[in-house]
Amino acid sequence: MFFQRICTTELLPQSQSSVTQVKYTSLRILTYIQRNCGLALERDTVIDVHTLQCELRSGNVTYDVAEAVSFCLDTNIQNCENLLQTAMLFYDNLPSSRRRDIVVHAMLNAPHDLRNTAITYLTSETTVDSASLERHSHLWSDLFDTDKGNDVIVMEKSKYVFQDFMSYCIFVVEAFLDDGTEKLPERLANLLTLLSQVLSNHSKEVYTSDNCSVLLPLLLRLLKDA
Repeated sequence: MFFQRICTTELLPQSQSSVTQVKYTSLRILTYIQRNCGLALERDTVIDVHTLQCELRSGNVTYDVAEAVSFCLDTNIQNCENLLQTAMLFYDNLPSSRRRDIVVHAMLNAPHDLRNTAITYLTSETTVDSASLERHSHLWSDLFDTDKGNDVIVMEKSKYVFQDFMSYCIFVVEAFLDDGTEKLPERLANLLTLLSQVLSNHSKEVYTSDNCSVLLPLLLRLLKDA
């Protein structure tokens, strides 16, 4: 009872604070309490994911909007998958100091299915044309950039992104070879360019060789048939 009174008198009012950090810190605590402590709390603060997506697309995202996006992704609210996809596509619209924490870490910390879907989606969007390759290059680079060893999340989890990406590449190349098409489509050519960039950005590990050993024979067949 005492705990619930503290939440009602302290945390709930702070969740409507005009100070961004206070507001979203309180919302994170309240969300944790609701999900893990069995307390029923009525919150007046409602975050519209669709509105956040529009803000991301419009450019020049404010710090308050960036924190709202971060809160939604961290707490896995409804429709956060769509929000993550929008944040990936408009990565450079986020404040430069928050991009890595909001998008890269959300992708790396996501459950397997959500992360795999996100990587597949990002790869598909990146390989549309040469302009898309350039537009999304910053995010791809940050997914494997350990910040000189200071980013523990990237150091520990970028391998999962690499494996998801390589699995996608293997699937696409195998499908193309099985189809028997003679001309290399632009998307596949762009995928090979992206593959080269990812291999350059990613540190060399044992699992890197394992994935490459599967893809390399397929690429040799692709070049032979081209």
